[in-house]
Amino acid sequence: HPASRDMEAKLKAEDKRRSMDVFLELVRDPETKTPFDPALGLGARIKAEGMVQGLICYPSSGNVDGRLGDQVILAPPFNASEAELEEIADKIERVIEVVLAGV
Repeated sequence: HPASRDMEAKLKAEDKRRSMDVFLELVRDPETKTPFDPALGLGARIKAEGMVQGLICYPSSGNVDGRLGDQVILAPPFNASEAELEEIADKIERVIEVVLAGV
């Protein structure tokens, strides 16, 4: 039936877009959630170091007030294995450590 094939195609297309996005907020002080100075360009630094370490991530800034606030987004596929998710977690941890060591 043509209508059911259309619905099946739509459902498959929607499944391909699923992900487990993770948003990491970078703050200078976790208790007060004081953001880093935007002049540091943490997002861009993390993206660059991520590429060096084989990790694609998406920096975002201005999340507090349009100017302050750094965030990094990870978007592993919905079907990532536990081992792949652990690898991503290990890499982003190393990336952040390297970048913050230079700040």
